[in-house]
Amino acid sequence: MKLVRNSLLIASVLAASPAAFSAAHGGPAPNTTDRLTAAKQAWCDALISISTTHREGGDAAALAGQVIDAAYNYAAAPVLFKPTLTFGEQTFRTTR
Repeated sequence: MKLVRNSLLIASVLAASPAAFSAAHGGPAPNTTDRLTAAKQAWCDALISISTTHREGGDAAALAGQVIDAAYNYAAAPVLFKPTLTFGEQTFRTTR
């Protein structure tokens, strides 16, 4: 679980950083290679943690919900989520 908390913390920091940067500097936060690498690593770590939790008989669905909430931040603002390989009227999903 420590790995998941760390991954979620990284994802939360990355999600919050642009807003904090904008408030302090009057513009959007730049995406850097380090931020993008950290976000990808946090996502990979979270997927492994979900799999491990499932394998060990834990509540993988609840953990997956926490990961999605941290990664997409649905509570902060509307999100236009486009799942891979979608098209037509169902291309974008606006709900969790």
